[in-house]
Amino acid sequence: LKKTYNATKTYQNQSGVHWDNNHGTNIMGDAAKIVWDAYISEKGNEALKPFCNRGWEYYEKIQKIFPSG
Repeated sequence: LKKTYNATKTYQNQSGVHWDNNHGTNIMGDAAKIVWDAYISEKGNEALKPFCNRGWEYYEKIQKIFPSG
């Protein structure tokens, strides 16, 4: 869980990306999908793969457990 949480925090702290707990990264369109596939193929980012267009219902609960990552 901590690896997934840290991966989401790292992703959210980047400029120009989207994250919400309902739609995850909300990747739409072919160009965005290509960028997404390249991003998750990098070491440490594979934990985000399930959240391409699906949020993480436990994110806020995990955030309380690991407030600083």
